[in-house]
Parts: sequence; structure tokens; C-alpha cells
Amino acid sequence: AFHDPHVPVWAGMRRYPDVRMESVELTPERLAGSDAVLVVTAHQAIDWSLVAAHADVIVDSRNAMAGHGPVKGLLFKA
Repeated sequence: AFHDPHVPVWAGMRRYPDVRMESVELTPERLAGSDAVLVVTAHQAIDWSLVAAHADVIVDSRNAMAGHGPVKGLLFKA
């Protein structure tokens, strides 16, 4: 699953034409139920404090979590 406020649907690419995913709502329950949250784009429209409060593992490749702590689980800066 993925969440992106600017990309409601991700439809396949050249190698994966049949893949289609829809952006899901970012909720405390979804975050807590995820194995990990991978941050690949630091959209300002995302509630990073919500992510910090409910995700067990965050892999942040964009430094989006800076200033949005404390982080409940593990934070890996990639």
C-alpha cells in the first residue's frame, strides 16, 4: 500500500503494465498495522507527527521526520 496526497492512483509502468495501486488514507490504525513506513517524498501535506506517533519502523530517505518527534518506534535515516 502507499499514501500520496498528490498521486491517487499508480498504474503500471513498462515492465509491470498490470500493476495498479490506489493511494490509501493515512490513519493511526494503518500506520500501526504496517511493518514499516518508507518515506520517499517529503510532502508538506502529510501529517508527519501522525507518522511519528503511530509507526513502529520508519525508513526516512528525505529527512521528513526532522522536528516531528518524538518517534514511537525505530527511525532509520537513509
